[in-house]
Amino acid sequence: MKYLSGMFQGKVFYTAVTLLLVFIMAARTPLDTDLWWHLRAGEEFLDTGRPVMVDTYSFTRQGLSWTNHSYLSQLFLAIAYRLAGFTGVGFLMVLVIVIGVFFILLQMKGHPLFKLPLLILGSLVMAPVWSARPQVFSFLMLGITTWIMYQWKNSQDRRIYRLPFLFILWSNLHGGYPLGLIYLGTILAALGIQQIWMEINRKQFCENREFDLQIRTGWRKVFILVGVLIASYLLTAINPNGIRMWLVPFETVNIHALQTFLDEWSSPNFHQFFQQPFLWLLGSLFLVAALGGHSWKIEDALVVVVFGWMAFIARRNFAPFSIVSLPILSHYLWKKVDGFHAHPFISSIKLAGHSRAIPSSISNMVNLLIVLILLSVGVMKLSWVTSPGLIQSLLPSIAPVGAVKWLKENIPAGRVFNDYNWGGYLIWELRAIPVFIDGRTDLYGDTILNDYIKIIRTDEGWQAELDKWEIGTVIIPPSTPLAKQLKMKDWKIVYEDQRSIIIVR
Repeated sequence: MKYLSGMFQGKVFYTAVTLLLVFIMAARTPLDTDLWWHLRAGEEFLDTGRPVMVDTYSFTRQGLSWTNHSYLSQLFLAIAYRLAGFTGVGFLMVLVIVIGVFFILLQMKGHPLFKLPLLILGSLVMAPVWSARPQVFSFLMLGITTWIMYQWKNSQDRRIYRLPFLFILWSNLHGGYPLGLIYLGTILAALGIQQIWMEINRKQFCENREFDLQIRTGWRKVFILVGVLIASYLLTAINPNGIRMWLVPFETVNIHALQTFLDEWSSPNFHQFFQQPFLWLLGSLFLVAALGGHSWKIEDALVVVVFGWMAFIARRNFAPFSIVSLPILSHYLWKKVDGFHAHPFISSIKLAGHSRAIPSSISNMVNLLIVLILLSVGVMKLSWVTSPGLIQSLLPSIAPVGAVKWLKENIPAGRVFNDYNWGGYLIWELRAIPVFIDGRTDLYGDTILNDYIKIIRTDEGWQAELDKWEIGTVIIPPSTPLAKQLKMKDWKIVYEDQRSIIIVR
């Protein structure tokens, strides 16, 4: 016990408290609508030893090649689910999030108590996208990437040469590796701009050997980063998907329906309170820049601009913005805060604190008690939010539980048209019935997404689309335009509750 209490002193104690608070924030019910098809694919990988690379879950893309870039994350999710159900899935997500935050913490400047509120703010920004999905692994990979670059920029650390191997792992975990490439590209652009400026002003310092050495060192860094960036991109093809992984960034960007149809791909709506912490973080960066903008490095300013722009384009980029900007904010804000340490008032408080110092043995025990309390709260919260009783009570609010039960007992007529958000749940529960669509937007593309939108909104030609796809059964929310139209057509309601309705020809 004495050994344990001695461990939680100073920075170790504050770090433990910070990460445990993040643990408590990140522990949540793992009921994301996309989780189900990820679990199904991971389960098949676990059972067969081969990742799922051909679509067998839908009839709209049946038999086509599927660039399943999240197959390794799906495997981890399936293992966690098989070992401990939803508690295992929830713990896996919390573990990945906490490790990712730890790598952010390693890059931040200042006293641990100074870092704590900043990390809580950053966690509030990231929280809306902390869901039980493989994208959480991308946030971890981005945190490791920024940490490696932080080490390299400050000490020419040779760990930068490990980045291409990190991208191999990243591309097998999730298709979000372009976030890392964008970060590296932004740093490279900043270094390039800095070098060009130095070359332009070289004549003014023609006899300054130190300035000349800085130019040569700067160009060396540029060439190293160019090589690392190219290698990182090319090596993402070391993957069961092969060189198709090179196309992932372009395929996603070219799906225009994402921005108009899916909330996470749309621009932020700051009328919603849970999205406002992004503004608080951005405002803090602007304030610090206004107080000392002349001291900002061009690479830091460019990173904030690029990732801030991405966050304004799609709110799913809140987390990447928080990951790259928190170390920057802490660095420049601590410069301002650290200047107050020499103030007489602050010094008198420190002296008064030392005069009433608590014996170390007592303080160590108190620290250990605080850590144990926070750990207990985190474990209890995780156990509660992933308990079978709570899962079953919450499930009907996001999935058509009653309608699926009816479909299991009754053979549907013709093909099934389903609500987009329910596709994953149907894939998990109705193994023998292919869906029309689910969350695999990169598989369906604009073609199927636009067909779905036309049908569900009953835009012009929607009936022809139903006929084209030979739809005989529809399972959708009762409030949709399609449900209202079919009730007036030659279709029959065979099941209905507050959440879902099943209509057949």
